[in-house]
Amino acid sequence: MTIDNAQYIGALDTTIPANGDLKAEWPQNARNLKTALKQSFPAVTGAVGASHTELNILDGATVTTAELNILDGVTATAAEINVLDGLTPTTTELNFVDGVTSAIQTQLNAKAPLASPALTGVPTAPTASVGTNTTQIATMAAIQAQVLAASLPNESAGTLGQGLISGGSPGSAAWSDVVTPTNTKTLTNKTLTAPVIATIVSGAGTNTLPTTTGTLLSTAAAVSVPQGGTGVATFTDGGVLVGNGTGNVQATSAGILGQVLTSGGPGVDPTFQTVASSALVLLSAVSAVAATTVDIETTFDSTYDAYLLVISGLTLSGGNTLLARLKIGGAYITTSTYGWLREETTGSSYGGFTGSSQTEITVYDSATTNTANPINLEFRINNPTSTVQVKSVAWNGRATRASPTAVRISGAGFNSGTAALTGIRFYQSSGDMTGGFNLYGYKKI
Repeated sequence: MTIDNAQYIGALDTTIPANGDLKAEWPQNARNLKTALKQSFPAVTGAVGASHTELNILDGATVTTAELNILDGVTATAAEINVLDGLTPTTTELNFVDGVTSAIQTQLNAKAPLASPALTGVPTAPTASVGTNTTQIATMAAIQAQVLAASLPNESAGTLGQGLISGGSPGSAAWSDVVTPTNTKTLTNKTLTAPVIATIVSGAGTNTLPTTTGTLLSTAAAVSVPQGGTGVATFTDGGVLVGNGTGNVQATSAGILGQVLTSGGPGVDPTFQTVASSALVLLSAVSAVAATTVDIETTFDSTYDAYLLVISGLTLSGGNTLLARLKIGGAYITTSTYGWLREETTGSSYGGFTGSSQTEITVYDSATTNTANPINLEFRINNPTSTVQVKSVAWNGRATRASPTAVRISGAGFNSGTAALTGIRFYQSSGDMTGGFNLYGYKKI
């Protein structure tokens, strides 16, 4: 009898044991068979459920253990794995999806389309170089660089004073002299519309101005009056320009401090003259309209020795008595320290009136006034700033009474105060007044 000592399934001898072998050798053959099976399948520790058909799928496979271990832990079903059936991607192509963490189509949908993309935010693009003439996107940086460039695309740089002139067709513009650097331009039979002429440089005599005939006139000589000039090149310093018909404009001689320009009459140029020392100077003008009081308080000071107050067109409303008080020492005096004398003449009659220890001066009484018959008076005030003389005023003028009757009036009044006089107040015991009050100063000699 023979014992089969094969170590693996492939070495088993199917002729052992033979029919006539001893039964005592069968246990050893059985043990050797188990050993061959265990050594052929050392890792099988449980039941193998695969059929021979399924196992035959691996027939001819050349995969390594490491490659088979890639499937370790795979939980996909056969249906899921069959999705790959028929695919022919290469390893490189499959590796394209390496690192994908979300749906690829969703990511693609979030991208802007190539056709008419609606971009948001602040999209950027490469900055084109100056002079680029393609369909490349123009960024703000490229536009600014192009605007500040010395020349436009496909154009050479011009020189100082040139302008870009169109040639009449696209791309034909070129730099050309509009005004040359010497400010001259030769024009032949050209009609200028509102030309701007450069400022004439004194003594240069090179610029030109248009004359009344439309031709150009050289300014090497003085421009005449009919041509819009003065006819002379210089004038007296400090003089005043005087017209002379169509002749040259003239200038008066310069006056001295304090002189005034005085007319010499028709055909005679005016001259500066010294003001006569006795001239009146208007200091203030008050126009009263329905005023209950009129205060004249402007410029009573030592500038003038005497003042003249002219009252014109005065009408009284609501009363018929014109009264006055003096402002002495900074306040209008209302105490019984006034005295006055008034004379009135009406044709053949004469009246004299006096008042002493009065609280006011009665300038005129029983007046009948209207716009056609107002009161007109002149007041004189002497030495108002004296601090040793009593303050006095004098007046004369005309008024009317009922009928109407013209009345010539004159008078004088005073206040015993000796402080400086700084104002005169006119009023009525009731009612208001309307008229003009002009204060003049007698210029000191």
